[in-house]
Amino acid sequence: MRPLLLATAGLALTLGACRTSVGGFVRHDPRWASARESLGRVALIPPWMHWDILDGEGKALEVGQVVADALRGLPNASVIDPAPLLAQFAPKRPNAPIGDHELVSAARTLGLDTVCVMSVISYGGAFTLYVGVTLPPIGWAAETSVEFTLRVIEVRTGDLLVWAVMRRYEWRPLAFRARSLLPEDLAKELGHALAVPSDPKE
Repeated sequence: MRPLLLATAGLALTLGACRTSVGGFVRHDPRWASARESLGRVALIPPWMHWDILDGEGKALEVGQVVADALRGLPNASVIDPAPLLAQFAPKRPNAPIGDHELVSAARTLGLDTVCVMSVISYGGAFTLYVGVTLPPIGWAAETSVEFTLRVIEVRTGDLLVWAVMRRYEWRPLAFRARSLLPEDLAKELGHALAVPSDPKE
């Protein structure tokens, strides 16, 4: 057991500690602190995934679930099926983008309270092998990258309650399954975006 512990310690020193890089910004409406307490019926539009994200369709389902869970974690928020809302556009514009104003107008006719729109620029992971100069000579790390934009819009007024552009990069030595770590990283950034800002000017 002791040689294994020493080898692991040596490998950790070779690779270094976990590294995190975050960036972007979040802008909240001045009423966000109170509005987040009563988002009501929320239509979560299926996330748009950047064209170069591998398995974009499968990851879109995963991202949508993480976002839905984050919204359900807020008081008095109920995430509903967006199909009836999107159906109002499908016959005339099956592949065309839908503007926020159009979404809000259609949501208002259905009695919805909030619309959430998300675009994902990066959502992927990698497993990397490293060759070091100390013992043991080979190490590994899991790398993840998450980048997205998020808009939360109040239907009644059309106000943009949250506008976030966020990115997070994690480098974890001795970790496996980089792909499975993505929902956790996404949830962390969503938590920041949907939280009450510490600075009321944000």
